[in-house]
Amino acid sequence: MRIRSVVNSVRQDFSPKRFLLGLNQDLDTVLRRIDAKLFDHVSYGHSHSMEIRELSNVQLAILYLEDRGFFHHRGFELRAPFRIVKRLALGKGLGAVSTLDQQLVRIATRRYERSVRRKIRETALAFFLNAQRSKSAIFYAYLHDSYFGYRLEGCEITARFLFDKPAAYLSEDEAAFVASLLARPLPKAVYKTVVLEKDIRIMTPKRIIEIGELHRLSWASHVQNRYQYVLGSFRSIPKSLRTR
Repeated sequence: MRIRSVVNSVRQDFSPKRFLLGLNQDLDTVLRRIDAKLFDHVSYGHSHSMEIRELSNVQLAILYLEDRGFFHHRGFELRAPFRIVKRLALGKGLGAVSTLDQQLVRIATRRYERSVRRKIRETALAFFLNAQRSKSAIFYAYLHDSYFGYRLEGCEITARFLFDKPAAYLSEDEAAFVASLLARPLPKAVYKTVVLEKDIRIMTPKRIIEIGELHRLSWASHVQNRYQYVLGSFRSIPKSLRTR
């Protein structure tokens, strides 16, 4: 019954012409966003290359947590519809089934509503996006456009703020922590405490998590679990992530 009601909601007020027009406008928005990030490489001196030759620790960690098949699909995975149906049937919603490409589309278009219609639109845009931009360009834009926490847009800003080093040079420990922030962004209270402590001590993932615990934030335990998970898996991350 739940799935049938969702399908009915998709059919309501659907116009193919309006859908295609909106799709084209959203695709232009995403493409402009990607191109703007590529220009930022020169303006802000980002440490990652725009062409993927060898993946850094933070790139590996992000791919491992967010989209292990990124280099092998065209914006969507064939098994995704089955996963969506399963999650809806279990009452779990539409989360945790997006490819990295789809996440970038969501960021650029600022469409965050939880609906099947948005998911269909997102999947179509991710597919067309792959036809017009390279995987390296898409990944680069995602790295530098994603939200990692309060005042932290992109992995470069995040790495330099937390660990005072370029993102491409993060250790496995630091990279695992930064990647974990994509699902559990750094809270404002932790950010402000880090600002105060940076002048008197070196920040480490362990200390940042401790700050969250001192603020009694559930964020601390959630990010701790994700951080430990990817850190313990670093040596076994599939080498297929390095090739298309």
